[in-house]
Amino acid sequence: MARAEISRYGGDLAACRRDAEAALTGFRTLGERFGMADALDTLAFTAEVEGDYRRAVALVGEATGLADELGLPEFEAGLHAGLGRLLSLQGQHRRAQAVLGRALAEAERLGWRAGVAWVRGIAGLAARWRGELDEARAQLERALVWSREMDASLIAAPTLACLGFVLELQGDLAAAGSVHREGLDHARRTGDPRTLALALEGLAGVARATGDAERAALLLRAANGMRESAGAPLPPAERVDVDRIEAAARRDLGEARLAEVLRRGAALSTDQAVALARSTS
Repeated sequence: MARAEISRYGGDLAACRRDAEAALTGFRTLGERFGMADALDTLAFTAEVEGDYRRAVALVGEATGLADELGLPEFEAGLHAGLGRLLSLQGQHRRAQAVLGRALAEAERLGWRAGVAWVRGIAGLAARWRGELDEARAQLERALVWSREMDASLIAAPTLACLGFVLELQGDLAAAGSVHREGLDHARRTGDPRTLALALEGLAGVARATGDAERAALLLRAANGMRESAGAPLPPAERVDVDRIEAAARRDLGEARLAEVLRRGAALSTDQAVALARSTS
């Protein structure tokens, strides 16, 4: 199980799934319910990354039942936050808001600051998917207070990426660029190629919005390569920003020019892609 967690945050999805499945089998044999819940939560993560949201919801449901039996309120609140994200990805926005509201109330009752930040980050993401940009910005900015204070890159990086997209959509491009570059620094610390790819995609959006469609296309292709290296391409439900940025770049560059730029982007090393992202105005 420990090895699965290392692979989870290191971006090796296949190894994470393999070890979590083996751990779950072992814990079931032992009847060790906390270990079962932990493994189920990790397997729900791998299912979500693969776009199998129904399976992820089922796994979270089983883990939540075990956490409730064992009296683990912090763990249960975290599971509810994950469920809220999964429901949002499936367009079940009203149910997601209710689940996230319960998770936030529980985290606040417990005085669990990391949990409050995590739930607010997911609530901000959910609001962004509903198209409520002002609400998304408010939740994300509140989520960042704790993660910045604690320098918690695993929470800060995705939260900053989501906030950057919101700021870009609101037309505040200078702030969006600043936020995404901060997120890029945190993403580099995590060592997770998916997290780094998200930061590059955010900066691609800023590049395209400021008139540099070529730089945007290069960053998108480099990010896609990072996701492929982790065996975790973006599921369709999570491609909203990537698809809109690529479509805009295609309009700006034309099909032939875009194809040529994407080929160049595929050849970029990680360090080259990061340097290119940092230079985005």
